Amino acid sequence: MCVCDCVDESGETLFFIYIYFSEVYYENQKSRCKKENFIVAVSSVVLVVLLFIIFGLNGIENFFSQPIVWKEADYITINAANFVPDSYKENCGKLNFFIVNESSNSISSYDFLADICGEEFKISSYNNLEPYSIADVSVDIASNEITYKPLGSNVVSKANFEKIKNIKGENVKFKTVDIMSTDGKYLINNNGMQRIVAIFAPSFVLGLVGFLEIIKTKWLRMFFKFCGMPVVAVFSIFMICGYLANAGLAPKTTSNTNANVAKQRYSAAANRKRGAVARGDKNAEALAQREMDKAMADMMRENGKVSAASAQKFKNAASNYAGARMSGTKDALASATHNREVAFADMISPNTDANRKFKEASNAKRGAHSKDLEASAQKKMDDALADMLSGKN
Repeated sequence: MCVCDCVDESGETLFFIYIYFSEVYYENQKSRCKKENFIVAVSSVVLVVLLFIIFGLNGIENFFSQPIVWKEADYITINAANFVPDSYKENCGKLNFFIVNESSNSISSYDFLADICGEEFKISSYNNLEPYSIADVSVDIASNEITYKPLGSNVVSKANFEKIKNIKGENVKFKTVDIMSTDGKYLINNNGMQRIVAIFAPSFVLGLVGFLEIIKTKWLRMFFKFCGMPVVAVFSIFMICGYLANAGLAPKTTSNTNANVAKQRYSAAANRKRGAVARGDKNAEALAQREMDKAMADMMRENGKVSAASAQKFKNAASNYAGARMSGTKDALASATHNREVAFADMISPNTDANRKFKEASNAKRGAHSKDLEASAQKKMDDALADMLSGKN
């Protein structure tokens, strides 16, 4: 055997030894990476669960919808003018505001978050606010001690409700959500984009560096991987929400713009109805009630509480009811009233025992031949309505 053959055999041996230990090292590296990634994955799951438990989905959405620094309009002043109690229901009413525009900007819509007695109210309007002018806006308020609260009311504690009742001409601390000019451009639009970028951009970069195994120091590499947890956690939340939505289990979300528009319509129609009742204008009262019914159906639909089909059915019945009040005979009005009541029951609580009892009582009221029978039927309707609103079958 020559020297060259010995060298060749030794070289092959060293090569195979190198290959063997490289494979062992590679397998160890894979095992280590799996362990590290498993720890990070479990930690992300724990983080997601804790976020849901502590803050809930709405709390997480609110956090990421708000800016880091609020931009404010120094040309806007909000004054809480007075509280007007509801004429028909105790412990609820309207808090009236004056919105003052001290600029040359012509404003088409605005949203503010007003802080009154520690309670936060959203003040929204889609009516033009001209330069150097004042607009009045009202917000529905209800105490949390009443059982059946008016639709769209801001519910406050009993103690704060008593304070709000005595408000007269006080300046209000507020935050600006958005202000839009009449040419369709945002003068101010406070959203959560800054917060999202500030949290997720560094998290994504640091996590990527950690998972690419660029860093050889174990504790530092783990730290970088943990820095990527916010991205992993939020991605997991989106996956969960997507699954719940597909399964029909996700909480219904509200289209804020449409719901606010419907609320504004309801409030405006309620004011028109109040004025019509005061001056004895029955036709104007019927038209205002029709608009209130339609706005209420739209609010409930946008809040995900009723189906679009049942809401449309009620709106049609409300239009027929208004027409019967203005020009129909007594029989036509009785029929339209019954149809409106049936459509309302089908909208808020379809296919329930309470729904059936409500319809039976409505039919009995329609055919009642005395005041006593009518009052008895109305009592049964009220009881059934309470059951429907409380979710009782």
